[in-house]
Amino acid sequence: QGIVTTNYLAAVQKRLDERYADQWHDDLAAAYLAASLKLLKQDKDADRLIAGPQKVLVRSSIENAYRFARYYDPLVRDATTLYLIAKHFPERSRALPPEALRNILRPLQKRWYNTLSSSLTILALDAYGTQAASEGKLTLAELHKDDSITAIGTLTGSLMRGVFSHDATGLRVENAVELPSWY
Repeated sequence: QGIVTTNYLAAVQKRLDERYADQWHDDLAAAYLAASLKLLKQDKDADRLIAGPQKVLVRSSIENAYRFARYYDPLVRDATTLYLIAKHFPERSRALPPEALRNILRPLQKRWYNTLSSSLTILALDAYGTQAASEGKLTLAELHKDDSITAIGTLTGSLMRGVFSHDATGLRVENAVELPSWY
């Protein structure tokens, strides 16, 4: 609409530096600012700002307790960070190690979630899966006694579903990209 928002983002960043200089660079505030800068084609500044939240997302140590404080817990933080990275930084999304998804899946397995964190997790996994599905190829095939292979299933978004016959002696899942897949 012809409104230049760069000055607004600079003002927010200045205020964060004045009030929370030691904290905000690893927080969701940095992730949201990075995504906004990416939309404004300020890639260098966006990449610098997203590095902190991404580092927190791919940490190797996981919190062992559920802490829900003011609608901000580790799952809210991690899911939102993954969502913003998948939407605005696809090159970084492709390079995420498995720890990034483990840090999101562990609270789900422990039932450390609520309506907010679960909805953000759905958004994040959908964005990540959509981006991942468009990047490569996932195939599912059944193996037979005569060493023949029959492709089964179709890929819908990031979900592969197929029905195998009772004559199958095995199943083969092939993932042709550098992204994890689960079955």
